[in-house]
Amino acid sequence: MADEKAQPQFTKQDFLSSTELSGAQHDLLETALVDGRTYTADEAKEAVKQLKGGLF
Repeated sequence: MADEKAQPQFTKQDFLSSTELSGAQHDLLETALVDGRTYTADEAKEAVKQLKGGLF
């Protein structure tokens, strides 16, 4: 059994619906996240980090 509290899970659309995102953040999430999968906030940040690391 995991000792950590379960973090909330969000879909790609949940993240993209956020009014707190800038245009660039929206575009990065649109590209980095996969449709039909759920992510914690930390997992979404990691997906964007991986994408940005592979751009150059």
